[in-house]
Amino acid sequence: MSRPSRAEAPSVDFHVRLSPAERRRVDEAARVNHQTSSQFVRDVLLNAAEECLERPIAAFRSAKLHPALIL
Repeated sequence: MSRPSRAEAPSVDFHVRLSPAERRRVDEAARVNHQTSSQFVRDVLLNAAEECLERPIAAFRSAKLHPALIL
């Protein structure tokens, strides 16, 4: 499902480097979801950002640490 139009502000470029294999995978996922690659990546990035910001900070930090470093 794509997000509503962002007419409230002009959009700005956000560049991400992908290997050719990663790009093909993203393009394939976008096609499966009946979206352009840009729409798909925008939705995935915003969903990940929202999920990250909803979690408590301590849980986020511990998830980023190597398991051997967690006491």
